[in-house]
Amino acid sequence: MTLAKVREYFGPSLMQVAKMLQPGEFTAPKKVIGGYKIIILLERRDASPPKNLNL
Repeated sequence: MTLAKVREYFGPSLMQVAKMLQPGEFTAPKKVIGGYKIIILLERRDASPPKNLNL
């Protein structure tokens, strides 16, 4: 999932936490509306521009 999707689904504060993780790391449970979230970073990939972007 991209950071943009993390922000869309979980909000900006959890996106900032996700940006700090290294592969294999996970967050402590974070209380959110309706329960708790734990983010686990399985792998990190370099972003590439969309194929239809004319540069």
